[in-house]
Amino acid sequence: MKKAYWFAPLAVLILFIFIYMQSRVEIESKIQAEKDKKKQDQIALNAETKRKNDLAVIERQRLTDEKNRKDAADKELKDAEAKHLEEINYAREFAQRETVRYNNVVKDLTEAFNTEKEAQKAAEEAIKGMRGEKQFIVDYVAKAQANEKALKELLVKLEKLEKDRDAAAKLAAKNG
Repeated sequence: MKKAYWFAPLAVLILFIFIYMQSRVEIESKIQAEKDKKKQDQIALNAETKRKNDLAVIERQRLTDEKNRKDAADKELKDAEAKHLEEINYAREFAQRETVRYNNVVKDLTEAFNTEKEAQKAAEEAIKGMRGEKQFIVDYVAKAQANEKALKELLVKLEKLEKDRDAAAKLAAKNG
């Protein structure tokens, strides 16, 4: 019986080792399952975090793009306004220069017109004076011609008188 006595503790020891090994495998498998679950949870959490980060990056990129578009539109609007103001200023300066130039042209033309008007008046007065001179000359020539005619008639009468006197002197010398 002695043999069976130590057989029972050995059987219990083997059974204990078997149960211990079985428990250990179960515990290790539970620990491994928990580790796997934690790992899966961590992977899921990392994936969720990565997804959120990607969404945040996409949202930031969208906001940045929207801001850049808005800034570009604002800059384009400001540039267009500046260009428009520049064009308005150029047009205003051009209009001022043209106004000054046209005023100078009008002034020059007015002066030229007044000069021409004065020249025309002077020419009309000169023509009037020349007409007066012409009339004077015509009257003078007419008087001179009348005087010449009168003088010629007088000379003819004087010649006739001279001839008559010569004839009378010859007749008186013959008679006397």
